[in-house]
Amino acid sequence: GGGLGGGAGEEEEDDEERSEENQRLVEAGRAIAERLGWPQGTAAARLEFQTWREASSQAACLPRAPIFCYAELDLYRVLVEAMCCGGYDLVTKEKRWKQVARTLGRDLSKQTSASFSLRTNYQRTLLDFEKWLWANADTLGPRPEEFSTLHTPGATPVKQPIKQPVKSRAVDE
Repeated sequence: GGGLGGGAGEEEEDDEERSEENQRLVEAGRAIAERLGWPQGTAAARLEFQTWREASSQAACLPRAPIFCYAELDLYRVLVEAMCCGGYDLVTKEKRWKQVARTLGRDLSKQTSASFSLRTNYQRTLLDFEKWLWANADTLGPRPEEFSTLHTPGATPVKQPIKQPVKSRAVDE
């Protein structure tokens, strides 16, 4: 195929059809996702996400997180993962909604309409916020330090496993 560019090493790339413009979108989206605390997703990052989502909304009350694959949809996770793939329009164009859905760790084997369902839920609950993020990307400020550590002093850790007391037999006999 006589494509544009034709640089060496394009074979390994799984998205060699992505244009330079779309690649820039992906990089810009990833930068926003990192600013929002991706990939750690700490409690502090999620709190800021919720605050900004409310602040950016014109609605009196935000739509609640819908149920997706029998559990409440993790809006934060879906947004940052979609941004890492270039945002709503590019995810839709490149048909990557299933890829985004997989990051939620749900069993999608019986979910034939997972991609469609996730996309429509995103439109309803996150698309306006995503547009706000793109429009305000330059004014978000630096990523707070506490977004990079999993243990923020004074914050409740995100779903830490409960340590079960281990009944150990005396080994020093």
